[in-house]
Amino acid sequence: MPNLSDVHFECLQEKHLEEALELCRMAGWNQLKADWMRLLSHEPQGCFAAISNGELIGTVTTTRFDASLGWIGMMLVHSEHRRRGLATELMRMSIQYLKLQETGCIRLDATPAGEKVYRQLNFEGEWEIDRWQRPALSISADIELET
Repeated sequence: MPNLSDVHFECLQEKHLEEALELCRMAGWNQLKADWMRLLSHEPQGCFAAISNGELIGTVTTTRFDASLGWIGMMLVHSEHRRRGLATELMRMSIQYLKLQETGCIRLDATPAGEKVYRQLNFEGEWEIDRWQRPALSISADIELET
């Protein structure tokens, strides 16, 4: 397992999206390729990838709604690469990017798994999120879900 010095960071690109979708599935998230494409097209210089040995092991995205509000999202780290400072470094990159864009207020959604990282970076909880789920229905193989 690499330490942080074995990881390089770059802008997240369309070529990373299949691996990003795998990270989503590992985390139990439901984003589609179209969701990632929207994030990339909206803020291409503010979406970051962590790469180790040619493999995508972490992501974070930013979205600016205007100069007053920036949002950090898609903070994902492969389970085998956690607890090494990767999430903290990705968060610092996204915060630095938003500050360079003179973003007045920076917010994010946090799962309980990431709360410690966010609090260390001076984010404070504002409200609780309820996550609902139910078993998936069987879907016919000929239905195209991603557009």
